[in-house]
Amino acid sequence: MKSEQPLLSRRTFLQKAGQIGAAAGFLATGGFPTLRRTQAQDKKSVTLRYWTFLNPKDPNPRSQAQNQILESFEAKYPHIKVSVEIVPWQTTGLQLIQAAQAGKTPDVISMFNLYLAQQVAAKTILPLDDYIQGWSPEQQQDFIYPLEQVSFEGRRMAFFRDLRVRLLWYRKDWLGEAGFGAPRSWEELARAAQAVTTGRRTGFTMAMERSRDKGVQLGQFMISNLWAQGINILDDQGKANFNNEAGARIFQFLYDLVHTYKAMSTSVISVDSDTSLQMIKSSATAMITEGSHRVSTARAGQGIGMNLATTPIPSPEPDKPCPALTTGQVLMMGKDCKNREEAWLFIEHSISPEQQALIGKVAQEMPTRKSSYQDPWFQTPEAAEMLAWVDYVQKTSRPFIFPEKVEILFDTIAGAAQEVITRRKPIPQALEEAAARWNKEKGGS
Repeated sequence: MKSEQPLLSRRTFLQKAGQIGAAAGFLATGGFPTLRRTQAQDKKSVTLRYWTFLNPKDPNPRSQAQNQILESFEAKYPHIKVSVEIVPWQTTGLQLIQAAQAGKTPDVISMFNLYLAQQVAAKTILPLDDYIQGWSPEQQQDFIYPLEQVSFEGRRMAFFRDLRVRLLWYRKDWLGEAGFGAPRSWEELARAAQAVTTGRRTGFTMAMERSRDKGVQLGQFMISNLWAQGINILDDQGKANFNNEAGARIFQFLYDLVHTYKAMSTSVISVDSDTSLQMIKSSATAMITEGSHRVSTARAGQGIGMNLATTPIPSPEPDKPCPALTTGQVLMMGKDCKNREEAWLFIEHSISPEQQALIGKVAQEMPTRKSSYQDPWFQTPEAAEMLAWVDYVQKTSRPFIFPEKVEILFDTIAGAAQEVITRRKPIPQALEEAAARWNKEKGGS
């Protein structure tokens, strides 16, 4: 079997970035009109409330990158202080809606884009179009993931703070010892998982927990593998499009991992995303599907390091990996923001090419700006894997805006998968019932 997916040449990537990317004239500015910027700097001292799930006291690379962005922002704008309020990523959406109902939304919110449509529908955030009127066409095109992915009815409602892509994480040392390289198909994954399963570790783990994560990991896995089979998880009317042969193949694969290959435990029904991360970090499992943004955290585990490799999520066919499902944290302005110009300055600073390059170097998360990749760090060997992720995104990623009730959609799918795995419910029946529940919920929206 072939091992790693071929990496994009750094020279080739930088040439591409240079063709589309920014000239020096706009690398340092996000386009906020000069007059308004001066007025904002002349105002009295203000404090911005900033919601984020990243705890400034944590030593992980992502928190440290956030700290550096905050420090450079306050140094640049001494009259603006940022008060960090920590909110778990799983509950940010619900808490923001509750805050909006009370008229107390924070000024700036960092949130998983999974829940963006929910906030637009609930009118908890403000459109940001007025603040980018001074942007040139080059600036507006200087984004890896198009601005249309954060636009609703033609209005820009947020900006990506970072990007991540769903990948298969695998222990290449264990798989290599068993005679396997990077799995490219479901069959290769299943056989490799079976080969490395022991009494102390599972070969593969898919988080299916519902009470906390609402099946987020499984839902994203479904989207990617339905794309690989040529269909979307929902049709043009937002109705279920997973109760079909393609959806049944995915459920059958998961069932076989548990009951045929004995490579995944039935305990996955109580495993959430954070638990699966800890499992691979503690060597309790050999493979999971996760975002590129958390790899550096997992590699910090004892004996892990670069033994943990990444590759596109396998699909039914070895020569057709799943298209890239691209997500990320987005920055938004709360509807009750009282210092809007200062809040925009913070958003603008965070998404500037310089700060985005810092996110790549320190947090090991993909920068959102194409011009950020002109930073010298991206010419080093340490950046090769990230450049491969970006190339994967640019070549295969599909536009996708998660539906307003995405938590219900994913929870419904996870519930069906649990019944198939633990109760051996017939797959067609489980999928039909899940589709009916979603369609009823969608019809009532």
